[in-house]
Amino acid sequence: MSPRTQGVTYEEKHVEVLKAAAALFAHRDFHKTSVRDLARATRRSLSGLYYYFASKEELLYQIQHHCYATLLESVETALAGLSTPHEKLLTFISHHVGYFRRHMDEMKVLAHEDLTLGGEYGQKILELKRRYSQVLVDIIRAYAAREGRERELPSPEMGAFILFGMMNWLYTWPKRLRSRPPEEVAEAIAQIFLCGYPGCTASDQATLRDQIQCSGQRFWKTAGSGHEGGT
Repeated sequence: MSPRTQGVTYEEKHVEVLKAAAALFAHRDFHKTSVRDLARATRRSLSGLYYYFASKEELLYQIQHHCYATLLESVETALAGLSTPHEKLLTFISHHVGYFRRHMDEMKVLAHEDLTLGGEYGQKILELKRRYSQVLVDIIRAYAAREGRERELPSPEMGAFILFGMMNWLYTWPKRLRSRPPEEVAEAIAQIFLCGYPGCTASDQATLRDQIQCSGQRFWKTAGSGHEGGT
């Protein structure tokens, strides 16, 4: 067997281990899952399992790293040939929704075990998440600038995480909805995120800005409103 074939075979088996482990973590919780449970779920001996990772924490790290690295690479590639913020926004949402529709267990693990890892593992995942989320922050910033509305909207960072909140609970949706084509789901999410539901007119948005307050401070920032949040 050639070194190249051996490498491909190892990678395929590695991904199989990550997928089986993610399914177990998604249904049993990371802290309630033992290494023996993982060995049974992945159909490997304990020694065979330790060939792929040194600890349960490293396995969780590998699951998270594989997901975020794959998402980041695929989104950057897809966005490379696009020019308008609107195209980029739809593409980002479509890739995000499409990936997690195919990997529901991994999506649940990322959501539920977001703060489980600490130390070096936690820092590496945090940095990867920041790189991925910054792609969306930059798209929203460009969209607001093109519309000439940077000063009246929530910050691009806030907008990005509101949008992530709309996308990241896909696994809780009824199957008839989450099984729709990613492009259709992406278009619906983008429409509601950008325009409201069923769609706000300019006067509706102005009224909303005047009504929504929190402890005396508006969510929406306008020129002269004082402190501006950063990303």
